[in-house]
Amino acid sequence: MESVKVVIVGGGAAGLGAAKTLGPDVNYLLIEAQDYIGGRIRTVDAAPDAVVDLGAQYIHGKTNNRVFEICKQLDCIMTLSSVNNEETIAIRSDRTRLNPEIVDKVQTVWEEFAKEAQSKFGDITIPTDNSFYDYLVENFKPLFLSALPSCEHLLDEFIDYFDKTESIENGCSSLVKLSLAEYGSYEYLEGLAEYELKNGGYRPFISYLKSFIPDD
Repeated sequence: MESVKVVIVGGGAAGLGAAKTLGPDVNYLLIEAQDYIGGRIRTVDAAPDAVVDLGAQYIHGKTNNRVFEICKQLDCIMTLSSVNNEETIAIRSDRTRLNPEIVDKVQTVWEEFAKEAQSKFGDITIPTDNSFYDYLVENFKPLFLSALPSCEHLLDEFIDYFDKTESIENGCSSLVKLSLAEYGSYEYLEGLAEYELKNGGYRPFISYLKSFIPDD
């Protein structure tokens, strides 16, 4: 096998970005175990004229965000007028639809809870093995029941919902593995929390990064 100066392990966004930064003058080898490039960014064709992002689905913030800058250059970010900002639709497993007012109240309770959890960041008195999930189960319930005393039957369902969404937001397989002491370390960038992508999703972004890698 021909020797190389640098080996890049993984063809996700970080690996592709590293390859782009090294450029053609550095002898490198990029290795990827999957049968596609992109890592946790994967766009698939769901229908003849529609694609679905199975991994990353939006861009967070725009200030000091290279992803936003590249996608803006590629013209793959939806305009604000194209984004559907209608009320959230919540449907239970028995196919009944929850009252939007209940959903809004629960979201407000969650934001209060999350803000309190984020304040724990940097607290050296918190053991590193204290998980965010344990904190969620113990502290979310009293806030929830105080705001919605007649909705205790929905508590476990909402905990399950927030468990899944926070796992996605924090890039972990389970909130049991997320340290409470590190929960507030997430950096919120200026701009919108979520910039939606046009039909095509993240595919143009990955194609852009891939274009800097020689075919050989």
